Amino acid sequence: MSIFECSPTARIERLSVTALARRAAMLLASSVCLSAQAVHLSENGIGQALLYPYYTARGGTVSVITVVNHTDRAKALKVRFIEGKASKEVLDFNLYLSAHDQWAVAIGAATSGVGAIIKTLDRSCTTPPIPVEGQAFVDYAYRSDPIAGTLDRTMEGYAEIIEMADILPGSPSEAAITHRAGIPNDCTSLRSDTLPRDIIVGSGGLSGQGYLITPNSGTSYGYAATALENFAKNQPVWFEPGSINPNLTHVNPKISLVFDRRLGLVMTDWSTGSASVPVDPVSAVLSRGYVQNTYTTNANIGGTSSWVVTMPTKSYYFRGTNQVRLFPSDLTAAGSCHTANLEGWDAEAGIVTTSLRGGGAPNQMCWESSVINFGTGGATIASSNAYRAGTLPGADGNARLSFGTALLSTKGAVTTIISPNATVKVRTDVAYVGLPVIGFQLTSMSGANKQYPALYPHRGEVDIR
Repeated sequence: MSIFECSPTARIERLSVTALARRAAMLLASSVCLSAQAVHLSENGIGQALLYPYYTARGGTVSVITVVNHTDRAKALKVRFIEGKASKEVLDFNLYLSAHDQWAVAIGAATSGVGAIIKTLDRSCTTPPIPVEGQAFVDYAYRSDPIAGTLDRTMEGYAEIIEMADILPGSPSEAAITHRAGIPNDCTSLRSDTLPRDIIVGSGGLSGQGYLITPNSGTSYGYAATALENFAKNQPVWFEPGSINPNLTHVNPKISLVFDRRLGLVMTDWSTGSASVPVDPVSAVLSRGYVQNTYTTNANIGGTSSWVVTMPTKSYYFRGTNQVRLFPSDLTAAGSCHTANLEGWDAEAGIVTTSLRGGGAPNQMCWESSVINFGTGGATIASSNAYRAGTLPGADGNARLSFGTALLSTKGAVTTIISPNATVKVRTDVAYVGLPVIGFQLTSMSGANKQYPALYPHRGEVDIR
């Protein structure tokens, strides 16, 4: 058995080592044990919380999101759709999956022509039930914010699915959720407003996919949801439908685990900081000093490229419309703006620093789920939260989006750093450089009346100082 198991004290005390070596081993072992409780990005795409960077119902596009339960446990999940300008919720409900169940929903434009609507033929239990004719998104959460707007604001954004709890094996709730001949036994027995008695801490095991399908052009882009492992390890996080909870602030314990190629494993206990925000652990694992991806605007192949850039924790750094940390400006009718610098390289490493333009000042991004279009032509995907890159070094290349001086300071929170050579340091002055960001690049090429769509996840470097 390893000395790094999570009851290490007696085992290490029996080792014939010096007191100093024993102390170092104890600190290392304790750090490794604690890291087993820390939220982190899943390497295999399976976890407790799933972030879907983008949905849209614009331009005839239908978005589909799916979730798979890889375990032999029934689960209670929160499904939430969030508009892209200021991350205001437009719909949520509770979803119950039986063991090894899969669920899917489509988001499209409402038949009225105003706003988005979801539809599903899936039989898995939801509370409240989703009507056969679909459930329209709503604008209640943003009617009084500075941006305001109509139901059109619901037409694009992002989604999250959070595991609230496992269902106790052998319980009445598990029996109700479990499918027989493809249909759950008794969805009607699941009360929306009552905390189920037979729930236990969630065990994870969820993965997700998203699709952006435009029938008119014959294109379909598929992406994997970003998965957070060890999101809630201490207790179930069940809340009734219609509640803004659970959300990304319900990460527990308040510990993040990140790998920096220079420093090694970096673990921060945010509960010890003087100015921590409840969502800090999630922001830490999503923070990148920059994101990088490719683009094409090559007219010879009908190439267009667009980047989706989503910051799923941004809204938690405001009290009302006043920013309290991380992001530099308050929420106004133009959004909350921050620096966004774009550099591009052509295929032969020629470089240019290019401008990024939207509705406001250049080199500023203000929305919480945005689309950057490359070139002077059309867009790969329709968006009202769009920016356009300026002059690029070539028709094909790669670009880097960085975020100025933005950083998430630990403000005294205790950070344990395990270096690649297994030395351990404890610091209270760590800074996670950059911003919490997820997303991908969309490219469309055409020829002979055919479309060739492609999607590539962003790459970005962790930068901890």
